[in-house]
Amino acid sequence: MIGCGVAKHHYSTHGLIGNKTFSINTPTAAMLEKIDYCGLVSGKDTDKSTLFKVFYGELKTAPMIRECSFCMECRVTTIIENPTNNLYIAEIVASYTEESDMTDGKPDIRKMDPILLTMPDNRYWRVGNHIGDAWSTGKSLQETLIG
Repeated sequence: MIGCGVAKHHYSTHGLIGNKTFSINTPTAAMLEKIDYCGLVSGKDTDKSTLFKVFYGELKTAPMIRECSFCMECRVTTIIENPTNNLYIAEIVASYTEESDMTDGKPDIRKMDPILLTMPDNRYWRVGNHIGDAWSTGKSLQETLIG
């Protein structure tokens, strides 16, 4: 499952509500200029799909971007309405990545080189260094606190 918040005024909202599907596409740092351009123009006025190679998966209604390092197609299960945006909760139906972005059969974030956006400073970042292992780094604290 995954949650995705989208402003009600965004053009994407029409497809999301109409199809009850969407995709999450993780762009690479090499795509930065095109990705930022997509944030500058509205899909209502500009066909942004011409910038990328678009493909469809199992759902047939959630376009994905071939150049992205990791894509997920999702089926909406719940919509939570808020004053300015909606929260879409969805089941991840399938995910796609290239073998070149994997290590030992698992997606490798270093190979994917994803773009990260922080707000409100509106800056793009790359993933940094490995700093710990999930469900492992906190074990000594768990043993201290729980026994």
